[in-house]
Amino acid sequence: MSLVLTLLLATTTLQTKPRFEVTQAFLDAAVATARPAVERELGYALGEGFAGARLATSAEIRDALVQENEPIMAAQLHDPELGRKQAQAFAQALAPALLAKYAGLERAVLISAEELRAKAELLQLPELESAEVLSAILVHELVHAADVPRYDFYGSCARLADSDRILALNAVLEGHAQHVARRVCAELGNAAGFETFTRAITAEVPVTEEEGEGVHLLRRMQSSTFDGTYVGGERFIAAVEAKAARDGIARAFREPPRDMAEIQRPEWYLDPALRPVTHLELERALDAFAAEYAERSWGAQRLSLDAGQLALAFAGFEDAAVERIRAALVRGRLLRVDAPHLSAMHYGLACEWASSADADFVLQASKILLKRRDGDLKQGAIRILEASYEPVAEEGLTGVYGRKRLSSFGQEVEIATAVLADGPMTLELLRSGEPGTRADLLALARRMLAAARVPVEPPPQAERQGSGGTGGSDGG
Repeated sequence: MSLVLTLLLATTTLQTKPRFEVTQAFLDAAVATARPAVERELGYALGEGFAGARLATSAEIRDALVQENEPIMAAQLHDPELGRKQAQAFAQALAPALLAKYAGLERAVLISAEELRAKAELLQLPELESAEVLSAILVHELVHAADVPRYDFYGSCARLADSDRILALNAVLEGHAQHVARRVCAELGNAAGFETFTRAITAEVPVTEEEGEGVHLLRRMQSSTFDGTYVGGERFIAAVEAKAARDGIARAFREPPRDMAEIQRPEWYLDPALRPVTHLELERALDAFAAEYAERSWGAQRLSLDAGQLALAFAGFEDAAVERIRAALVRGRLLRVDAPHLSAMHYGLACEWASSADADFVLQASKILLKRRDGDLKQGAIRILEASYEPVAEEGLTGVYGRKRLSSFGQEVEIATAVLADGPMTLELLRSGEPGTRADLLALARRMLAAARVPVEPPPQAERQGSGGTGGSDGG
């Protein structure tokens, strides 16, 4: 019997498909095959400066990310040193998630065989490590190799210097690469490879019991971000192409959407008159928040809240409740300020809703969410050690104030938070590190609410029906 078992094992081993090895010869051949098809689909060439594809380490991809993002983040933060640190932190977090990258300064596609193998094992997706998937990845990156120099992508990001429009422009870039790669891969008989690659982009990395729900939530957020950028970006490009063909796509690069909300709702970009008009001055509310840090050397970043992020935040609520919250959002604006070395991070989120009743509905759901998250984070690498809440009902403020002690990867942090409503507006304030007092936080909320009550004059009708993006002088 042992001899039979030995022969069976030997036969099985011999019949096992050899593991795919990424070689420079394969990359050269795959680029030579795909490049003409990509250029035909685009209607323009990659250009003579394209250096092809090469094997690279994750560290090389990280360094390319730093080089490209440092001037962009310095322009956003108005601080070269802080921009450098932010670019390094961003690259450190993102590089391990990238299987490949078009490096704009080198004008070459970098392929990480080590990350391809690691991702295949981590996602339990062995078909990811295959010639078909790598060929699809190369097609996607070849589109970048054409678009990045053609539209001066990095220069545009630095000139825009606005987080919302930079995120939206990145979704245009990735969405266009997906849109073109889908067609080219189908033409080359590799639709399956493209689908596996796309599935891997948005796949959620499994979480161990030791890591816990906090890490799970962070990975869901990362997966949702990639989904909005790649999948949402592709839907956006398809809608723009259907309405305005290649000229519309070129315009989306040169006059990008205002934020990710317009990526999710391309009709708002194509016809700005369809986008709900805000009646509250949310930017002034954020200005009041920012004034607290005017004399301090803290970095600051403003972002818009979109319906997709809302759906993720309220995941677990009934579908009807989530849909009501999504549909009721008129606009949401977030300001994040960071102390040097990230010793403290403070957030102020101001949202306008369709009605006061909708704002109150969101407030009640947020109260439930706060305590639900505490229950989810009882164990793991990120966990709540203690939390207390008390109602707020004074001087026009309605909501809840809370204090928490959080352990994050072995470090304890004190947090103060408040969720408040006033008419059709909600505020959510959070101080992680340097929490201050309840009175301080509520006084800040009053100043923000007062600043936001100044009515916003709607733009003239002709202006509202102008272009969906504002071009290089105004965006992000």
